[in-house]
Amino acid sequence: MMAESFTKKQFAKLTLLALAILSGSTFLNTTVTMSLVGGGVSVSADTSATTTVDYNSKAAEVMSKYNDTHEDVAQIDDVKFDDPESAVVGKWVNLTTVTGVAKDGNQSVDYKVNNVFVRKDQSTGQLISAYIGGKTSITLTSRGSNNSIWVEVGDGTTFKKIKEISTASAISQPTGNYVNQSDKDNYNNQQARIASGELVFAHTQDTPQTFVLPDTFSQTDSVLRVAYISNNAGGKATGGTAVYPTPKIQLRTAPAVQQEISDALKQGAESRQAKLDGTKKLEDYRTKLKNSVDKDNTLGKGDKDTKKANIDSIINQAEKDIAEKDNAKDVNDFVESARMLIKWTDFMHRPLYNYLK
Repeated sequence: MMAESFTKKQFAKLTLLALAILSGSTFLNTTVTMSLVGGGVSVSADTSATTTVDYNSKAAEVMSKYNDTHEDVAQIDDVKFDDPESAVVGKWVNLTTVTGVAKDGNQSVDYKVNNVFVRKDQSTGQLISAYIGGKTSITLTSRGSNNSIWVEVGDGTTFKKIKEISTASAISQPTGNYVNQSDKDNYNNQQARIASGELVFAHTQDTPQTFVLPDTFSQTDSVLRVAYISNNAGGKATGGTAVYPTPKIQLRTAPAVQQEISDALKQGAESRQAKLDGTKKLEDYRTKLKNSVDKDNTLGKGDKDTKKANIDSIINQAEKDIAEKDNAKDVNDFVESARMLIKWTDFMHRPLYNYLK
């Protein structure tokens, strides 16, 4: 193999790539954008097999399963995916009931969320849950003597109510005279008094109440919380506002999530193809490079064994690394990095591991 010259900047970048490959892909969690030195083998995904796929229809199919039977998980980190690409797409789950939240004296709320869409946030590498308008449902059960509970969304500083439920008993005996729907809604929102003698359907304590999130989110909404004003009768509570905030979530409209799923499905197909192509490239490198070492009459057996061991180590680690990637660019970068590391080993005229020590 012929040695190639490196600039200082390229040399520094390649050192990082070396450490990333040799120590595992978690060392390098950002995409490498600097092109590496000279001539290299171009590695690209063959997307010809994916150009006719209707990813929008596939995304719509994923969205349509929101009300199917889902696994219950205590926390989103418990959600498992078959491969990195599937994690970017996401899946529906239900969250197990959380009891006794927003406790104030003898009052609290039991809280359960169904039809949550969990996926990998590629900007952080962490899983995050999306609460989706018209899909995600919340069940609240009031415990104790508070008079109403509500759900609100906001940016962590300011909030707006999206649902309020009365937990008091009916204030009058039913006589068969029904109030109109708007008055019933106002009653449940505690914005109007119901005159005596009208039939009122009031929610009661210890009875689960379920509603579906409306599509009323803004782009800055990232926190959803349950709240109520506690009943301080008898001095058993503070009489203040008790709240239970969810961990950071994504609040999304259904059309926005469907488009994001469509994009993730396309990215996943390209990533899987790049892995097939990349693995084949790496195995071709392995065979050709080791054959070249064997044919080099200027090397003794020990030097040949060392060079071939370095080739195996770099390519084996690169294959492990690309298996953990979720997009074609990262896959291609690591394939090219492995090729350059092998060339770098030869350029330095010493084993790569010795140089990095």
